[in-house]
Amino acid sequence: MNKNVIFIIVGAVLAAIIVSMAVRSAVKNPQDASSAVEVTEILVASNKISIGKEVKKEDVKWQKWPKDALFKGIIEKSKQKDVENLKIYGQKVRRTIEKGEPVTMGAVIKESAGRSFLAASLGEGMRAISIPVSAVSSAGGFIQPNDRVDVILTHSPKFKGDAKIYAETTVQRYASQTILSNIKVLAIDQKTKKNSNDDKVKPGKTATLEVDKKGAEILALAMKMGELSLSLRNLGDIEDNSNKNTRQNLTTDTEISDVIKAVINKQKKAAISTNVIRVYNGREAQDITVRDNK
Repeated sequence: MNKNVIFIIVGAVLAAIIVSMAVRSAVKNPQDASSAVEVTEILVASNKISIGKEVKKEDVKWQKWPKDALFKGIIEKSKQKDVENLKIYGQKVRRTIEKGEPVTMGAVIKESAGRSFLAASLGEGMRAISIPVSAVSSAGGFIQPNDRVDVILTHSPKFKGDAKIYAETTVQRYASQTILSNIKVLAIDQKTKKNSNDDKVKPGKTATLEVDKKGAEILALAMKMGELSLSLRNLGDIEDNSNKNTRQNLTTDTEISDVIKAVINKQKKAAISTNVIRVYNGREAQDITVRDNK
């Protein structure tokens, strides 16, 4: 074999050995190790979280993230006191968070956010409507947000024409009815004023309720008809037909007033021996009582 070829082969082998040793030395070099990227763990969405939805444990996970890529609001695992019970859990998001996207504190709506918080607090397909209340009509001012209530309408029914005659034995002037049942209270404008002696509570004048579209229409009309009252429900008294637009039997003044009952009974007894003749005069009708004196 040609000596020159042998020298070339030997030189190539020696060069390969030298390069290999240099690479190994570089990997083990402490200066190179110190220049490696430092990472931490942050909270990211493991599933898509749509706007208005709550942040749940099953929708997020901890993922490694470069420390030099951290930004304001990001939730870093090493800085959390209780990683199992983060404050962000149960909060609703103000915008959609895509899968794999970091979940930040700025993405959720806190109660102090006002109008945005109220809109995000509504259930799917639900509406918020406010009604006037007083200490008397709101269980003495003890009703608080997230309580469940029944809405009662008290009004004076007005009848025209023949309806007045048929209504006499049913209602004289006042009637009440539970028009909505098991309604969630979203907010109530009750305020507490502190002074040097004690805390003075000023009962709210407006209650904001969560209802469906039909419920909002019922309340809007009922506010024109009469006075609305809130009946506080037991904490565990949650029916399956939540927010159902109920139609229960009326409670009227003829049922609860013994005076009215006595008068109606006398009318009924007198009617046994009384004949009524209806006389029509043009567009008007007049009832003339003819008593039987036998």
